[in-house]
Amino acid sequence: MKEIFEIEKQIDSLIEQREYEKILNLLFQREKLIKNLSSIDKKIAQILVEADKVRIDKIKSHMAQIQQNALQTKNAESAIKLYRYISDSKGTRLDEKM
Repeated sequence: MKEIFEIEKQIDSLIEQREYEKILNLLFQREKLIKNLSSIDKKIAQILVEADKVRIDKIKSHMAQIQQNALQTKNAESAIKLYRYISDSKGTRLDEKM
């Protein structure tokens, strides 16, 4: 059981650090440990389930932030392309004054 709770701490740490690619391996390790147990106390099983629900909510929140950042980046890229197009086709205001 101690190993399972150690893996739980590592999973939480990886979520906080947003290193999602490393979580899958830990989940497989946890699954193997749980399968090797002859039985798991219902209280401990409930703790694991509740912890996973909290983790899912955190990951969803992080993903929403990433999605928002990606959208802002895409909008900024479009604005820069538009500015370059206008600048290249008409020149800058400084050019027009000369």
